[in-house]
Amino acid sequence: MEKINRGEGSLGLLINDKKLYNNLTASAISLDSLFVDLKKHPKRYVHFSVFGRKESKPSSR
Repeated sequence: MEKINRGEGSLGLLINDKKLYNNLTASAISLDSLFVDLKKHPKRYVHFSVFGRKESKPSSR
């Protein structure tokens, strides 16, 4: 417990670093927003076709 309180080791660094805590919190919020948007608008992120992509007709210019 003393090493953790002094910020030694991985756990001590994670617990005692406020900047890391704030960054992890912001990342979690951003990830949650992404998941909410992904649920609302899945076609923005996922495009697939079972039969392949349609070939577009060449335009006549």
